[in-house]
Order: sequence, then structure tokens, then C-alpha cells
Amino acid sequence: TSPKVVGSDHRDINVRSQIGGHLCGIRYAELPKLMGAMNLPSPIQEQIYSKWDKNLLLSIKSFSNRSMTRAVNEAVTARHGAAALLSCNTTPEVLDIETCSKTCNVCMGALAIKKSNPAKCNDVIRSHHCEKNYNKSSGTIEAHAVLNMFKRSVSKYGIYYTSYVGDGDSKTFTILSNETPYPGKVIKKIEDLNHFSKRMKRQLETKKREYERQTLSDDKTIGGKSRLSTARDGTPYDHTPYALPRPVLDAIKPVFDNLCSRKSLACVVDASSQNANEGCHSLVWLMSLKHKVSSGTTLEIACHLAIIIFNDGYFALGDLFNNICGYRGHYTDQAMIHFDSSRLHTESKEDNRKRRKEADHVVQQNEDNNGQANYSYNALGDDNDKKINSHEQTDDDYNETNPGDQLTSEDK
Repeated sequence: TSPKVVGSDHRDINVRSQIGGHLCGIRYAELPKLMGAMNLPSPIQEQIYSKWDKNLLLSIKSFSNRSMTRAVNEAVTARHGAAALLSCNTTPEVLDIETCSKTCNVCMGALAIKKSNPAKCNDVIRSHHCEKNYNKSSGTIEAHAVLNMFKRSVSKYGIYYTSYVGDGDSKTFTILSNETPYPGKVIKKIEDLNHFSKRMKRQLETKKREYERQTLSDDKTIGGKSRLSTARDGTPYDHTPYALPRPVLDAIKPVFDNLCSRKSLACVVDASSQNANEGCHSLVWLMSLKHKVSSGTTLEIACHLAIIIFNDGYFALGDLFNNICGYRGHYTDQAMIHFDSSRLHTESKEDNRKRRKEADHVVQQNEDNNGQANYSYNALGDDNDKKINSHEQTDDDYNETNPGDQLTSEDK
């Protein structure tokens, strides 16, 4: 009873279930289970499904490329290229993507029948489009992909990437410096602030291991209760100020001296973050699970769907459905609106939680410094802060918001 897609023999339910499967990270093997549980007929055969996947990838790519082109135009206008291109602006967006595959499922399947049917093996290998496009070690994939994206930025968008946000030990910047994608132009490295902040934890852990079997000047080890210890059970950190014993402080002081040196702090001037990249990656791995074997086509579909969702939201997928199926669908639109609202709600809760945490920390510091919280305001035309009584301020606020209770000139 499902209608046919305009201009093709595909059934609407088959196309939508295929796209939905990719959005949920469900492969063909799991789709019949879902259809059976919903009392729906089984999906198309696996061979046809794989063929449709390649056509689906072309459609999704066209929409993701359009999204990235728009993002580049907005980024260049807003931040002159560098920061926004590195997802450093207030609304980060994906500008380009590169996928690398070290294996090809079709080649592996053909090699499995090489001895039993060599003729068919050769036919399959000659006729298929191999998904393998990378032969080097897995550790160099990131650097290789970034270099390719830098090299094609001029031909693809007509822009130069002038900066790169990376970890302190990343190999990518070394590759960019040695192979110079833009002759005569220098690429600046911007330190990842999150990576820099982790150095404190790593160096303290190293220092703890260094003194693990040694006793300090107070004849105690560096670890233990009220000393240098690591919470590994998810216990929240107690920010209540307390002092570590002097021998422990003397042992860990070199860590702080190193991180607080001018040379070290100079690395994080104008530092940025890779949080946006991690958010996009999480979308990819939700749709292409790491613990499951996936084809290169499946990975590419997941990447380009993630770009559309990350840049434009779930509702933008309605254009994809409209392009492939001929219409968006009422329930599809409602579902996508719900997903976008849920995502915004989650982000809002996280932002509010961070603000409350920062505010509580400031109040705690004020109480520790002054013995009580001070409330002050800056009067108009006066640069000096004046202390006010909280009860009087409450009355003033009440009177200002309830003018009907105040006497007018006629009442006096």
C-alpha cells in the first residue's frame, strides 16, 4: 500500500526506512527485526539495499556540500576565515570532510572466493568501485585527511585556511608545516585549551607515580587521605578549600612552576577548543558504530548526514526526504522538530548548569574571603559601589513593579 516514489520504482516506505536506518545506526541485518516487530513487511533484498545505498550517498552528499558551502560563506563573512573555519566561532559549522578507508568489503568478499571461483573473483574486482583509498598506518589518517582538505580549499571554496586548532602533540601541524599546502603562506597553530588543561592532571599523576614508593619528609607517601589522591569512582570533587601537607606541596610544586611559566602560558594565548569537532564526531559514530564492521559507503553516509544535522539541524533532513521521496511528510517534520527542540533544550540545560556552577564558585570565594556575601550595586552617575540593605532593595523592587500601591500627586 506504500506509494511509489515519483520518477522511480522505489516504494516510499523502503526509502524512508533505509534513511531512518542510517540515522539510527541500524544496518540491513537489523531492519527486518524492526519491521517484523512493527508488523510491517520485510525491507528490500540486501543486494538492492546496497545498490540503493550508493545512490542515497550521492543525494546526501549534494545536500551536505550545499550546507558546507553556505557555512564557508558565512564563516568568511563573520570571522575573515581563520577562526570560523576551525569551528572556533560562536556557532561552529562543518566546512569540509574527508573520509579514509583502509579496507573494501567487496574486495574482501571477492578474495574469499578466489580459490573456489577465480573467474568470478576477477570479475567482481574489475567491475566494482573500490572503497579503499588509504594504505598507510591508522595513526596518520588524521594528518592525511586534514592536509587534503587544506590543499583543496582554494579550488573548492576560493579561500585559504590560515590557522589550525590542534593538540600539543598532534602530528597534523607538523605535516601542514612540512608540506605547505599554500606556497608562500604560513599556517598558524592555535593550541587546544582543553588539551592544555589536561596536562595538569597528567603531570600530577606522573609525579604521584614517581613518588609512589618513596616517603616524603614527614615519613608518609604522597598519596592517601588528605594527600594527593585520584577519584576513579566518579566521585565529584570537593571544592571546599583545604591545605595539602607541606611535603606534598613541595613535591608537586615543579608541576605548577612548569605550567605557569611564561613559555607554557604563551602557548595558550588566543587558544581555542575542539569541542565542536567532538560533537560532530559523536553524531557520526552514533550512525556508524565503531564496534560494528561498516562499509566505506555506510561511513560516508553517516558523515554527510552528520554534517547536515550539525550545520542545519534535523529539520533540514526534510529537504532530503522531499528530494528523494517527492514530499517531506507530516510525521517526519514533527519528529525532526522534536529532535531539534530536544537538542536545544539539552544545550540550554548544560549552559545553565555551568553558569550556576560558576556563580556558586564565586559566592564561595567571596564567603571565604570576607566571611559573608556582599551585595553591591553601582549607582547611576557614581563610580563607587554602595552597600544596600537587601530588605530595602526588595521593597524598592516591589514598589517599582506595583505602581498602583503608591500614592499619586492627586492622592497626597
